[in-house]
Order: sequence, then C-alpha cells, then structure tokens
Amino acid sequence: RSCLTNLISFYHKVIHSVDEGRTVDVVYLDFSKTFDTVSHSILLEKMAAHGLEGCRFCWIKSCLAGRAQRVVVNGVKSRVRPVTSGVLQGSVLGLVLFLSMSLSMIR
Repeated sequence: RSCLTNLISFYHKVIHSVDEGRTVDVVYLDFSKTFDTVSHSILLEKMAAHGLEGCRFCWIKSCLAGRAQRVVVNGVKSRVRPVTSGVLQGSVLGLVLFLSMSLSMIR
C-alpha cells in the first residue's frame, strides 16, 4: 500500500474513533533521515556481534564499501566524497540493514 493510502486509512480510523467518543493517542516518529545516518562501521560491528559471518558478512560489507557521491548544482560538480553512512533506500537489503540497526538499539 502507498503512503497516501495508509494515511487516508489512518485518518478514517481516527475520525471514526473520535465520532464514537473514544480517546485517540498518536505518536509520530520522524524517520526522514534515518536511512541516511546509519553508520557503516557500527552496523557491521552489530551484525558481527549478532553472529553474521563468512560469505554473508563479506557480501554485506562489500555492498557498503567503496560508495561515493557528488552533488551537481547548476551544472557545477562537487568533489567526489566517500559515503560512510546510510543504507540503500528502496532496496530490500537497505530495509533489512536499517531494521537490524534499529532493533539492536531498542534492546
């Protein structure tokens, strides 16, 4: 389901509850920068501590290593900079890595 579909569904549930006289408590969490701020080194430490090893560990490490980025503004390119934090947004692996990091922080 899309974000908009979920918001509309949530809105209708809240309105229905309020119309029935029930109290509605809502907690909002801002995850907008969360995928960008996951430290690669800390993530790899936590994954190793949870028993990830061998080929799987090396594969994830290679997915995170050697990444670089640059910004282009009005056709002017910045220097290429190494990327040492963040997971691949929109990918299954990115979500799994983010959740692994998040769950270890909750514990």
